[in-house]
Amino acid sequence: MKIIDSHVHIGGEQLGFHMSEDMVIEMIRKYGVSYVILSNCDCAELDHSQK
Repeated sequence: MKIIDSHVHIGGEQLGFHMSEDMVIEMIRKYGVSYVILSNCDCAELDHSQK
């Protein structure tokens, strides 16, 4: 059975969140994930301070 993680983020330092590529790869291996749908938080166009 293939496991697909459909909500993975990398980056995010500006948002107070950090997930490196190495951390994602470690998670993939640890949980036997076959595929991920990944987005980079650093490319988000959202003002998290809601100003």
